[in-house]
Amino acid sequence: MKSAGRPWICAKCGRQFANANQNHSCRPPVPIATHFEGRPAWMRTSFETIANKLGKSIRVDGVAKGIHFAARSTFAGITTTRTKMRVEFLLGRVVKSPRIFKVERLGPTRIAHHVELTDAGGADAELIAWLKASRDEHAS
Repeated sequence: MKSAGRPWICAKCGRQFANANQNHSCRPPVPIATHFEGRPAWMRTSFETIANKLGKSIRVDGVAKGIHFAARSTFAGITTTRTKMRVEFLLGRVVKSPRIFKVERLGPTRIAHHVELTDAGGADAELIAWLKASRDEHAS
């Protein structure tokens, strides 16, 4: 069921969603800093660069498996490993780039793209442009 322009907030976990009674894991939020503990400093710097470039109109949610970026709905996510930061974003079209190591068609207009960053230089203008396009598609 679509909500009339207002986000639905789960009474149990407090997370916001675009659709009323949206299926989710219903776990409490995880502090963003948790995902950077024991990780190289460049990862936190890259995350901050991405979040700042996407603007104040987005929501950033720390969840058990990573960090979600949402406009009206979730459009991107970040997970960290010891040496890499993985960035996933959804677009309605396939982006062809050697930087994208995996593409998953989740539906006719939901295509997930996966990029691995190995240093702070990876959070560059190209990645930000893809993320902004994804944000804009998920804002309405």
